[in-house]
Amino acid sequence: MKAAARCDAPSAVRELVRAGLGVSVLMDHMVGREVAQNSLVRLLPGWTLPQVGVHAVYPATRHVPAKVRALIDFLRQQHEPA
Repeated sequence: MKAAARCDAPSAVRELVRAGLGVSVLMDHMVGREVAQNSLVRLLPGWTLPQVGVHAVYPATRHVPAKVRALIDFLRQQHEPA
């Protein structure tokens, strides 16, 4: 099967799906409202992508800036198992 359109920007993919130009795997927070309103349909409700890790890459220094430390702490909290 040949793709009618290809792009690597999730927001553009969402717009292509909204326009009825195909199907895609998109994050729940990007399409949750449309799924709830039935303007988009979840094709495989029992299927999910495998869990993946999140990596923060920053220069190794003695002092990590507060804003970098805050981001790392936030990401850890968001991705800890429930």
